[in-house]
Amino acid sequence: MAVEINILNQEIEIYKALMNSLIFEKKTMTEEKKAKKIEIITQKAKEIFTIAGNDKFITILQEQINDLLSVKPGRKLIKALWEKKSSITIISNDRDQYQASVVEISINSIGGEISPKYLTISKQFNPCQSERPAWVILAHELIHALHDQTDRKEYTLNHETRKNILEKMDNFEEQVTITGFNPKVLTEKGKIKKSDVLCENAFLFALGLPPRIDHRSSYSDLKWSPNFYENTKPSEVFFSWLESELNRIKRIPEDKKTDKEFIIQFFEKYPAAISSLSDELKKDDEFVIKILERDIERFDYFPDHKKNKDFMLKAISNHLFAYVFIDAELLKEKDFVLKILSTTTNKFLIKHFSSELPLSLKEDPEIKKYLT
Repeated sequence: MAVEINILNQEIEIYKALMNSLIFEKKTMTEEKKAKKIEIITQKAKEIFTIAGNDKFITILQEQINDLLSVKPGRKLIKALWEKKSSITIISNDRDQYQASVVEISINSIGGEISPKYLTISKQFNPCQSERPAWVILAHELIHALHDQTDRKEYTLNHETRKNILEKMDNFEEQVTITGFNPKVLTEKGKIKKSDVLCENAFLFALGLPPRIDHRSSYSDLKWSPNFYENTKPSEVFFSWLESELNRIKRIPEDKKTDKEFIIQFFEKYPAAISSLSDELKKDDEFVIKILERDIERFDYFPDHKKNKDFMLKAISNHLFAYVFIDAELLKEKDFVLKILSTTTNKFLIKHFSSELPLSLKEDPEIKKYLT
């Protein structure tokens, strides 16, 4: 567990450094230099976007793109899309979403006197509500577009991932789009760029606004205040909150360490927390079987069980694919192999299990009769 916490700390530090570099303009950035950058990126934006709608919609969206380019994350986002040779159509619809190179922006997001609301936190991590400029919603959908056009397979998988994510984020893609924190990028990728942590919160921080902390929530009855953090940067409050939340979903709560039913339900939502399971419960065969019935991939957290003949026989009877995790040394033991083959008629299991056996056992007459 200490190793996993250390890895998380490293990821957080890399993330914070990238975010701070992404959010804030360099001290050497003059208004003249900034204007020149905006001019260059504006031309790139014209090559990317087609706005489909009436004159009012087109005018509003052009203004939103200009607002987006006024902050550093916006220029990084447009540059990243341009480098992907993106071609994006923006249309008017009844909701805000991105799909198949089309950004759909609702009339509610671009009109009205009240900017779209979102859930945030106070300096003490208490839930509050805040408001953001409507163009930040456009930025959110364009970040989805960047993820899709960077790696469509990964983008689709992230949309389908609903475990090990923060509360009310809906799926991993929304979490990354809002927070910019993606361990797969921070630890597994080669050279990491500022554009790898582009997210809605980067735009909010660039505007001095508090962070968004979920994808959907009811916040109409929550306190709203324009001055959340006094002299503390919103990004610093968010970094502390995020680290706390990521640690929370990786650990079984201390007061529930021995509550088996709670733990099983907790693992359904946060399977990564299995690394914090007590040694005592790891030795509880019946409890381990219940965990594996729900997620056989958790077997790697129980290496000693893979070597236990009686346990492996029971595991296979409960979950067919448990055979994949049998310790290689057990596959050399004829009596153990015979017990498995003599207690199943599943042709799939027999075929794939037998492929793992050493040649000497495959040729053994007693075993061979089960394989033919």
